[in-house]
Amino acid sequence: MVAVEDGRIVLTPASVIPDDQAWFWSPGRQEKETEVDRAIAEGERGEVFQDGEDFLQSLADEAGLDLGEIKHRADV
Repeated sequence: MVAVEDGRIVLTPASVIPDDQAWFWSPGRQEKETEVDRAIAEGERGEVFQDGEDFLQSLADEAGLDLGEIKHRADV
């Protein structure tokens, strides 16, 4: 940003990356992006689910949670 204050030109540096997107450029996230790019290049597809219910059940199983209880508490 450029401004004129008291007859002086004041330059304020701007972030090249918007603050709300900085998380994506963190070293940890970039490492994961590289891992995914490598897996895709090697033809890995990951697990494919038939429907949303199967997907949610997989997440619950991975977390060691009971999907029925989660739905009951969420009143879904």
